[in-house]
Amino acid sequence: MPQEQARKPPLITVIIAVSEEASGAPRDIKARSKKAWKLFFSYLWISILLVLIFAVILIPPVAGFALVFIDTLRGTTTILSSVGGVLMLFGTLVSFILLVRYTIQYGFAPYSLILDNEKGTKALRRSSDLVTGRWWATFFRFVLPKVLYSLVVIVLNFVLLAALAIFLMIVLGETLTTQGVGNAVWFLLSTAITALTVPLIAVTDYHIYDSLRSTKS
Repeated sequence: MPQEQARKPPLITVIIAVSEEASGAPRDIKARSKKAWKLFFSYLWISILLVLIFAVILIPPVAGFALVFIDTLRGTTTILSSVGGVLMLFGTLVSFILLVRYTIQYGFAPYSLILDNEKGTKALRRSSDLVTGRWWATFFRFVLPKVLYSLVVIVLNFVLLAALAIFLMIVLGETLTTQGVGNAVWFLLSTAITALTVPLIAVTDYHIYDSLRSTKS
């Protein structure tokens, strides 16, 4: 079983599992793994398309930084610095707005692929069509749970670190070994806690996507 789990594309498998649980479909681990691998390269292609979109959005501030950096290397101040400064200032603002907009607009493309078998640009269009006309409602439903999960993780990490520090001080005293052990244990537990948010996010986004497609007029 562990070897079978390791051979699965994790996020795709989680989304498939969430869908099966929600629909009451029978659990078939082998079929789930086979479907996940069948969708892997389509999922990878959608991920590449999203990266390209976001890379284009980030061109203005990156170009601005490059122009300022060139003048800095030359040790001079020319029109390049002025143009670069404007691009960095306004480009960063515009890019941030566009990143937020299109993260929500295209954020459900992987779900369109996995749940509705929409591939490539069709998955992007499907996600965009579902969000269009109710962007703000989708934004709050998409972002607020993730903010809540992040806050919980931060609090748990803080509490965990404090508890470990107190426990190790009592058991081992204040030594370099104690600090090393404490850091190692905290890192492992912190990573495990953070990893638990992946299925939570998948469940949340699945229900948002399912709601969007079931209420699309």
